[in-house]
Amino acid sequence: MRPSPLTAASPVEDVVPVDLAPWIAVSGGVELRVMARAHVRLDHLVPEPIAPAPRLIVRFCRRTFPSPEHPGEFVGLVIHQPFHLLMQQQAWERETQVMLVRVAANYVRRADLDLLAEAFRDYTSSAVRRLPMMSVVLMEIYSIIFVPFASSGVSRLQIWLPPEEFALFSHSEDHNNAHFERGSRPASAAAVEGLKMVVVEEPDSCSICLEDFGTATPVLTMPCSHLFHAACLKKWLEQSYSCPLCRFSLPQEQRLNDL
Repeated sequence: MRPSPLTAASPVEDVVPVDLAPWIAVSGGVELRVMARAHVRLDHLVPEPIAPAPRLIVRFCRRTFPSPEHPGEFVGLVIHQPFHLLMQQQAWERETQVMLVRVAANYVRRADLDLLAEAFRDYTSSAVRRLPMMSVVLMEIYSIIFVPFASSGVSRLQIWLPPEEFALFSHSEDHNNAHFERGSRPASAAAVEGLKMVVVEEPDSCSICLEDFGTATPVLTMPCSHLFHAACLKKWLEQSYSCPLCRFSLPQEQRLNDL
């Protein structure tokens, strides 16, 4: 008997995570940090008719600092989007604008929000170019928006990029309203090694992945006392030396040309 297509082409899939370096964008004193993790299928023989559609999950956090009128707050939001929107420029532009408005419209000036949405789209466009999109099973985008007491200065976009992307974007004629800087350095290996594991005493969540950790869960703590999953925080500190929540800085990794 002739085997069915499913039987004939059903190799075991290997899926590996691929982490992309974070960007930091600032406009009017409001800061957006964004990074992504793609889960990529190594086996390319999965037949298209039965391959599951890839998923896109956008995780937003809004961190507002306390003022005399309002207490500080930390709010997390998980948004599921159709994966194909990443490849549809106009549709994705509309959706990113809607998402940013939903997360921060009541806290951020519209001009600053528009510029940060532009930076968010640039980041996702860069991710699409760098990843084998036909093999992506899941894309997770993590974003944290830091809102100060009040917007300050003019609405002008500054973006800190990883060194490998700085040359590409800093000379782009499509970004005349943005100023690009080289991204921050990772935390030193010794500083990361010195971080302590603690056990959670009350239910909480990791502000990088937004997943909950219940009581008695071992987590990694920063010197500022913010808690994260160990794998999430170590991956973050490979790209940035500051706390994802409060900007507390660890010692930076030294480069050879600094010595």
